[in-house]
Amino acid sequence: MFVGGYGSGTLKAVGGDGTNDVAQRTKNDNIVLSSNLAETTVDFDIAAATNDLTVNVSFPNNIVDNAAAYQQMKATISGGDLTQDIVVEFGGELTDNAYTFTQELTQNITYTVTIEGEGYRTARCSVNMNADKVLNFWNNVKDTAEANGETKNFLAGEIVKDGKINIYDLSAVVSYFGENNLVEDHPEYAKYDLNRDGKIDSKDVAMVLVSWGN
Repeated sequence: MFVGGYGSGTLKAVGGDGTNDVAQRTKNDNIVLSSNLAETTVDFDIAAATNDLTVNVSFPNNIVDNAAAYQQMKATISGGDLTQDIVVEFGGELTDNAYTFTQELTQNITYTVTIEGEGYRTARCSVNMNADKVLNFWNNVKDTAEANGETKNFLAGEIVKDGKINIYDLSAVVSYFGENNLVEDHPEYAKYDLNRDGKIDSKDVAMVLVSWGN
């Protein structure tokens, strides 16, 4: 008797002549149960095969690594066989001006990865875990595609969420120009502080202009 896939349950075999002991083993994610006993029962729990998904969110325009409550950026893995979304909030672990994490996911299942941040355009990508995968997101436009032929953008400056970074987004940033002490007093202003350095100034305006027209 062979059971493939993954999950838990009980195998029961009946009708043997009772002459041999039970032999059971796990091989290639299968349970193999052989017996000549008159009745044999064995419980099993086969773990799903997995692959690793690594997500990199890079910031060519430098940002400051504040706590997650002010950073207001996160990654969400959804779909597939998940009973609830996996949410990774960014903040406090910026390395080489990038946020990176690795998540173990069920093999050969398709998931959706969403990157969100206040003041940033949401980026979304579907990935099938038929092997270990790496997804790369950037906070501005890059011309060079990754090996998989896709370039994903996590654009800074999408303030008003109208589908294009333009004069309305620039006006929104300029309207708060000169504000400071934001981390302690005004985390709600993070969407205008694109580089998250605690003040809204020419650096934030420049980040809007880098993404202008996209």
